[in-house]
Amino acid sequence: MHLYSVSPRAEVVHDHELAADAVRDVTAFLGASERIVGFAYDPFTDHFFLRLEPGNRIRVVDRPALKIKREFVVEGAQGGSGDMAVRPRDGHLLLIDGDKPELLEVTRLGAYVQRMPLAGLSAAPLGIAVDMKTEDILILDSNRRVVHRYATGGHELEQVTLDRSVTSCLGYDADKREIYAPLGGPGSGVGVFSSAGKLIRTVEVAAGDTLIDTGPHSFFRMF
Repeated sequence: MHLYSVSPRAEVVHDHELAADAVRDVTAFLGASERIVGFAYDPFTDHFFLRLEPGNRIRVVDRPALKIKREFVVEGAQGGSGDMAVRPRDGHLLLIDGDKPELLEVTRLGAYVQRMPLAGLSAAPLGIAVDMKTEDILILDSNRRVVHRYATGGHELEQVTLDRSVTSCLGYDADKREIYAPLGGPGSGVGVFSSAGKLIRTVEVAAGDTLIDTGPHSFFRMF
């Protein structure tokens, strides 16, 4: 399992290989006037997805090849900032977009698919991750403590309360059923929580790295 962290104006994405306690830098190809407002990693293609300000443009970076794979504008995006995740089955992007309790779903090329209401939420969520085994969607509530699990259609399955408040963004280890989220504050790093919401450990990341995602490096890549 790898943890990826990046700051909004970073030149590189930090690739944390957790088992080896090693960190590698991967260029983000960020221009001087650009700012990252959302980040996702797809382990099936080994690509980074950088959501660029004002929030309706996506840059796809091929991690091992160290090059820009493509860029596109997200159809139907309201231009805000927000976390996003990749669904493994079809490579669709799920984005937090706007101020309503819903997700924007688009294809891997940015074509509009739907807006998915999230039952039980009263405001736009703060973080999103996808369970790579079940394809359930994990959502961080605006209260920064509750993580909801939804089926792909937006029906809530369960929720867990974290024993510590987090900032935004989510990552998820489907094998260990562990939740990753930035804790906020100088030097606090990224918290790793059990499926019951207990803080197990923290991972140190670079100062200013507020955007994260997780995923293994695959032996095979699908394009």
